Amino acid sequence: MPKKPRRRFTDAEVQLLQECAAIRLPVEQIANRLNTSVTELRYAQKRDERMRRAVDIGRAEASFSVRATLFQLATGIRNKDGTYKVKPDVNALKFWLMTQEGFKYEKNPVTHIAVTGPNGELQGSQGPQIVVTIPSNNREVQDDESDDA
Repeated sequence: MPKKPRRRFTDAEVQLLQECAAIRLPVEQIANRLNTSVTELRYAQKRDERMRRAVDIGRAEASFSVRATLFQLATGIRNKDGTYKVKPDVNALKFWLMTQEGFKYEKNPVTHIAVTGPNGELQGSQGPQIVVTIPSNNREVQDDESDDA
């Protein structure tokens, strides 16, 4: 029994594949849009360089576009006179730094803790201070000697 001839996709279908790949459409939906089966589509991507490149280019172009937009949001968009048309977005900046630069973000970082003495006076450093009060939670402090018994 002779093999069924493999389908050759047109340039318009390859372009449609590229557009579908750009928006990360699932392969089942892409096959549906191209009026073919998932198996045939996967086989075509393996044997046809145009199909492979369409998927790669579509994904790369979409990724570039999203990254460029995110970068513009993070840094702001300026008018010719130097004023901001769109002010920098702190959340976009944090997202960029965390995903692209590996920064770790802490919601409320503590830069300095001051220790209070027995009379409540601050001890230790000079400059801006953050005082942290830890409640006792009704627990009694035990002496080190009682642990030895």
